[in-house]
Amino acid sequence: MNLRDTSQLTPKDVRAWVNHLQTGIPDPRTPINPNNGNGSKKGAKRGQKNGWLRPPLAPKSIQNLHALLFTICEAGVREDPPLRHSNPAARTRLPRVDDGGGDREMCFLTREEFEILRDAAHADVRDMLEVFVRTGLRYSELVALQVRDITITRAVGADGPATVRGYLDVRRAWKRQSDNTFKLGPPKTRNSRRRVPLSPGTIDLIQARLVGKDAEDFVFTTATGAWWRHSSFYSRRWVPAVKKARERGLAKKPRIHDLRHTHVAWLIDKDVHVFKIQRRLGHKSITTTMDRYGHLVTDIDDAIIEAIDGPPTTPAPHLDPDGGKRLRLIS
Repeated sequence: MNLRDTSQLTPKDVRAWVNHLQTGIPDPRTPINPNNGNGSKKGAKRGQKNGWLRPPLAPKSIQNLHALLFTICEAGVREDPPLRHSNPAARTRLPRVDDGGGDREMCFLTREEFEILRDAAHADVRDMLEVFVRTGLRYSELVALQVRDITITRAVGADGPATVRGYLDVRRAWKRQSDNTFKLGPPKTRNSRRRVPLSPGTIDLIQARLVGKDAEDFVFTTATGAWWRHSSFYSRRWVPAVKKARERGLAKKPRIHDLRHTHVAWLIDKDVHVFKIQRRLGHKSITTTMDRYGHLVTDIDDAIIEAIDGPPTTPAPHLDPDGGKRLRLIS
């Protein structure tokens, strides 16, 4: 489109484009079940969902694409002389990540609920699930961990036992390519390259996975030594574990990514500062962290009240007119 021609790109066009991204492009050669959106593989290209030439995009992806269009149009408005006098992408109503219209609602597990899930899982991935929920990594980062990314040190005290400390460096993640293959690359964003301190219990879990491996071997692998591809882990380990856990009393139905959400919930429950949580998760800004998890912070109201009125004080005793002492709040 010609950016100078205001008739070629209007706010109405932008709104229609956003709706188009939300609804996707069905494959006319593939019948789609209107109840669940599924179709047969016929007519669907490799790497795409069944029944779609281009599946509906998630709210976050739509926001990113709209931001690019907004930036291009805004640059045209700010030119001297302006290429156009208004930005057609301004004030476009976009789908929200947290409005329930795209991603499912986040699921947070208590420690007891996680233990039910962990014990229901196959024995060869129980420690992997533990490290997952203890570190809050993304799944693509967890299964890309290599031995060289783990650092464990022991400091021997003069009078006490040795102190074990450790951390992991997030340096890479698995990324799906256009042909449905996977390739190791840098993490999601620049901020995702981070150092995550490990608790002693987490170190114990990881150490057992490092024995007999070379520096570039993966920490968490299948029985054959291959990395856990998401689809394989989901169907062979995650789904059976959730099913068995629900049979044992787990009322929730978590997704794999909900272990990352659960990690955050545990940190917030212990009043860990949100800036530390942001750095641990690798979020680009504190806004991202607060938008997703701010509703879990329950001590803000108490802090606000104390900031306004000062710390609580013991009310002074007040003499009643009849001469008796009675405790009464006075302003």
